[in-house]
Amino acid sequence: MIFSSLCLQYYLERNLEARERELARQEELEEKAPKVKAKSKMSKAVKIARKKQKMQAFHQSKQKSKSLKNAKRWK
Repeated sequence: MIFSSLCLQYYLERNLEARERELARQEELEEKAPKVKAKSKMSKAVKIARKKQKMQAFHQSKQKSKSLKNAKRWK
């Protein structure tokens, strides 16, 4: 992985157009990234939505592990 990033850096140093495209892509990714807010700055609705989402993710992972455990039992 480190080698590929070094190759990319070398390539970008040599190729100006590619460097410009890469910079534009990085800016676009930064714009699309969700903005992180402090928990104290969130509205109550956002806090509740985040809590529900976290709970659903936990239950999904629990169900998945339960089904895998059960499948292993009957192999």
